[in-house]
Amino acid sequence: MAVVLCCIVRRVLVPLLLLLASCTRAGFGPEPGRNAARDGARDRAAGERGADAAPGDRALVDRGPADAAREPVVDARGAEKPKPDVKGAPDLKGGLENCENGIDDDGDGNIDCMDADCSAEFECVEAPPTGTLSHLRVALATASANPPPPPACGGGKSAERFHNELNPASCSPCGCGAMQGTCSNPTITVWDQAGCSAGNAYDKTALFATAGCKQGPSTLLSAAVTTAPAANASCAPSGGVVNTQPFLNNLDICPTTATGACPAGKICVRRAAAPFLPGPCYRASGSSCPAGFSKELKAYGNYTDGRTCSACACSLPKAPCVGGTYTFHGCTASCSTGCQQVTLKADPPTICLELAPFAGVYSVSYSPPALTTTPCTAKGGTPGGAVVPASGPETICCK
Repeated sequence: MAVVLCCIVRRVLVPLLLLLASCTRAGFGPEPGRNAARDGARDRAAGERGADAAPGDRALVDRGPADAAREPVVDARGAEKPKPDVKGAPDLKGGLENCENGIDDDGDGNIDCMDADCSAEFECVEAPPTGTLSHLRVALATASANPPPPPACGGGKSAERFHNELNPASCSPCGCGAMQGTCSNPTITVWDQAGCSAGNAYDKTALFATAGCKQGPSTLLSAAVTTAPAANASCAPSGGVVNTQPFLNNLDICPTTATGACPAGKICVRRAAAPFLPGPCYRASGSSCPAGFSKELKAYGNYTDGRTCSACACSLPKAPCVGGTYTFHGCTASCSTGCQQVTLKADPPTICLELAPFAGVYSVSYSPPALTTTPCTAKGGTPGGAVVPASGPETICCK
């Protein structure tokens, strides 16, 4: 019996044990030590991530962030599209979409401006149509004495400033200030004969054109005011200044460089933002825009401002001085009420006062003239000249 059992062990069990050992070395069975440690770590991680996971869910629980990043997704066209990795990169290549190099950097099948990743900063616009040369970004603003600097074009560059709409010369209105100055005394002449013409004539202005009451010479027989008061006066002119802005508008231009890919007939350029006009603009190849453009702008560079205004001036009124009278009081030496009282002045026209009825007794009082309140008349301020551009304008066409 013992001999039989020994034969069975040698012929059956020994080959079976050798077969199992070879399977283990080939990977069909658990490897002692290391595999057990790995399985234990995996089971512990599964327990930490989800104690409630069902046994059939073990594969989902065991997948980490790296596994999820390698999981392909399908885009709208049904093509596989790489999924962002855990660090936020848009693709497994590890690069962002470059919107200007003509390459599909992020592997989503869309190149440059046709990629949604570029839509915030770039756009596809119509390629320069027939009759135009190049695409531009244009900002149009009303000219002012202190304009803001040209806007940025992007890429660290600023727009180049041009000018638009020639501004013809116009002048501020001329005006006149209040009259300033003095008036002379009217001249009074007396004669030693009646009639204010015969005999000897004497200028008594210095005697009579003073304050107070003056007693007249008894030998004089007639008197008259012979010259009106003269004005030594003027009005200060103002105005006549040419308008300060030689052009009505500032025109800021950014040349664009067509880079990157777009559908046929379009070019990829940086997207316009305020203050640039929203529609595409192009530099015309001639002096006018081809059909299809709603706005034609003339861009001027250097210029000479030859606009002028003639000087303003003020003319005095016809009678700049008013008043200036001599009053003769007859039969009294104290300028009181007497037998006759006559006032001589230059306007109305001179009258001749006969002094004989005063019987050699009379007195004279005087009222000096003053400047009129009638305003001066302004003249001048006529515009002339023009803005002279250094060269002809470029034509900009916008939609």
